[in-house]
Amino acid sequence: MSTYYELRMLNKMSEYTINKNAQNMLRSHDEWKSGIIDESELGRRVRMSRENRAAVIQTMVKIASIMQKKPEESKYVLNIIEMCGEIVSIADKPLSDGGFPFFMKLPLEVRRRILELCLYSREYYYKARVLTHLHKKTDCSCPKDSRSLILMPHIGALATVSKHFNHEVLQCLYNTSTISFQCACEMGASLRSSAFFRNHVHKILFHWWGPNADKDIKELRNCSVEDLTVVVAKTTMKEPTKREKLIRESFARLVAKASFPEALGFEELSSLRGLKSVHVMLANRRRVTELCSMEDQAGLQRWLKKRIVGNSEGGNSEGDD
Repeated sequence: MSTYYELRMLNKMSEYTINKNAQNMLRSHDEWKSGIIDESELGRRVRMSRENRAAVIQTMVKIASIMQKKPEESKYVLNIIEMCGEIVSIADKPLSDGGFPFFMKLPLEVRRRILELCLYSREYYYKARVLTHLHKKTDCSCPKDSRSLILMPHIGALATVSKHFNHEVLQCLYNTSTISFQCACEMGASLRSSAFFRNHVHKILFHWWGPNADKDIKELRNCSVEDLTVVVAKTTMKEPTKREKLIRESFARLVAKASFPEALGFEELSSLRGLKSVHVMLANRRRVTELCSMEDQAGLQRWLKKRIVGNSEGGNSEGDD
C-alpha cells in the first residue's frame, strides 16, 4: 500500500486536488500505521471535526470518479480509497472505556481523590467549602443572608456527565462540603425531598428560624449529618411554640421569650444524638442584642455539645429528668 508521503512525493495530492483536511487525515493514517498515534486518537480526530469527516468521504467519491476517467491511476486511487475507508471505519467504531483515564475502573478511593481535586481546585475552596443547597427552594418569608456563601459553578458540568457519575460527584460533594441553608424551612424541604441527600450529607449549616422550625429540625434525625452548625439571631425566638400559642389564648400580655430554650425547635435540636461536632454562630456579631448575646451563643453551644455530640446517653438521661 502506498503511504501519504509516497503519494505526496509523486505529487498525487495536487494532481487529484485533495483538500487540506483530507491530506491531514491521510497523514494521521500514516502516523497510526507507524505507531505514532493509537487507533483511538485517529478516531477522535475524525469525530471531533465535521470538516475532517466530510473531507474523507468527499475524497473517496472524487477519487472513484478519477479512476473511471484514468484507469492507469487505479493503483494509487485504490490505495487512497482503502486508506479513507479505514479512517471512517475506525471513527465509527463504538467508543471503548479501555483508554485513559478509564476513570470508572479506577479504585473508588482514587476516583474520590480526583473528584476532590476537581471540586476544590481553587485555594479558597479549601478554606471554606461552603455551598448553598439549591435542590429544593421554598416560598417561605424567612430572611436570607448570602454574604458568606461560596458557589461552585463547575460542579454542574461534572455532575451531568452521566447518572452514575452524578451520584459519585454529589456524594463526594455532600461528604466533604458544608451545605448551607438560609433557614430551617429550606433544610427541612431538602431533607424530605431527596433520600440521596439525606444519606450522604455530613456537614450542615442552617439559620435557626422559620415558622415550622421544630418539624424541619426534626428531619435531622433521619440524615447522616456529623457536623452541625447552627446560626442564631434575634429572629430565632420570633416564632411561638405550641405551648406559647396556648398560653397566649388566655394571657394577652405574655412577655417575649428571653432565651434560646424557649425558642421553637429547641427540644427537637436537643434530641439529636451521635454527632461528631456542633457549633453555634451569631448571624451578625455587629448587632449583638440582649435577646441574642454572645453569652447565649456560648451557653447554647455548651448545652448542645453535652447533649448531642458523641455518646451522650448519660447526659441525655440527666437532661430528660
